Amino acid sequence: MAWQMTCAACQLCMAMGYHRLSPFSTADVSHSQPATPSSTDPLAEKKRGLFWFAYMLDKGLALRFGRSSILQDYDIALPKTLPTTINTIGGIQAPGPTADPWRAALELWITHAEVQGQIYEHLYSASALNSSAESRLESARMLVAKQNGLVEQLAALQRQVASHNADVNNDTAVDRSQDSTIALASLGMLLKSDEVSHCSSLALIYRAIPPSDSGRPSKFNDECIKAARAAFAAHEECMSLTSPSQFLMMAYLHWTILYAPFVPFVVLFCHVIATSNQDDLKRLGNFVAGLEPTRSASRAIDKLYRLCRIMYDVATMYVEAKEREKTTLDADMVPVENDFNLYLSQLGLIPPHVPGWNPGIGTGSLEGGGMTEASYQATQLGDWFEGNSYMMGLMEEDLETLSQFPHEPGAWPS
Repeated sequence: MAWQMTCAACQLCMAMGYHRLSPFSTADVSHSQPATPSSTDPLAEKKRGLFWFAYMLDKGLALRFGRSSILQDYDIALPKTLPTTINTIGGIQAPGPTADPWRAALELWITHAEVQGQIYEHLYSASALNSSAESRLESARMLVAKQNGLVEQLAALQRQVASHNADVNNDTAVDRSQDSTIALASLGMLLKSDEVSHCSSLALIYRAIPPSDSGRPSKFNDECIKAARAAFAAHEECMSLTSPSQFLMMAYLHWTILYAPFVPFVVLFCHVIATSNQDDLKRLGNFVAGLEPTRSASRAIDKLYRLCRIMYDVATMYVEAKEREKTTLDADMVPVENDFNLYLSQLGLIPPHVPGWNPGIGTGSLEGGGMTEASYQATQLGDWFEGNSYMMGLMEEDLETLSQFPHEPGAWPS
């Protein structure tokens, strides 16, 4: 429903020419007449704000569902800036290089949405997966640099907002109006939630870069794992910050965890399956435990909790089974991976069989020269991304069948 409504909003924006509205343009968007200040559209600022909000929704949801966005950057002739936020969300003033921190935050969101669109276009679209490994690697490195630049901008804005909040609390000369104080406090929380989104995007970009050591058990490079862990750390801070207010916590969970793909959970899940890392398994457990008290707030959060709980239980049982397998000397024992693939396949994390590829637990191997290394990497990357999107799609389905996991490895069907 959210995707359908966003598509409709984007199409309406384009039909009315909001994607090509200049700062001085009138309601006539044909550009047959040169724009002049005397013909300024009094609603131009609101139209620009409306368009960019639709743009952000479009890019985030499109990436979540693994599909192309409606609004393409090459069709947009509109600056990624806002003159002010007074007529969109209500501006607030703060000292320092950024007089309107809400404006700076919105422009940061717009640029991050642009990166989200480029992640799909250059790394995970059919065209990207059919391109050369070198081209995809170059695109990934470009996106890493761009996303890291956004991380630095976010950190600078966080420092400014925190400094102003401290001034408001300590200096009687600083404006203490309730609206301004609440707005800045809310912005501080939103910027912290942006850390989660930015780390999630970094993890998704790094996933497209193969690890330097091709023989390692996990197919995720160190930077991808590091970004995923950083997202979990920022998430725990957000849950702590929003704990006094159920409204803020629900806003955070819906607009950060559910809105765009929360890649770090899938990354660490796959990493645990490949390496049996106990610290990362604990991170998954803490994430699930944090969701449990909120599951009654909305159907979407309840389904997210149930899906993540299933995945956490799967990872826990798998790690325990692997540990038991290490201590068992029975040469005739069937490897636990053989029985476990069925359940990972149900979760969308085992790619469909392709010639020359033996689907294993989070790894996979080339056999008989049927695929080149580059083709294998592209296939594995595409299947992983498709599996991630499929997993998000499970939230629209009945999860009861997925919750019927046997508790003993011997009961898993082979």
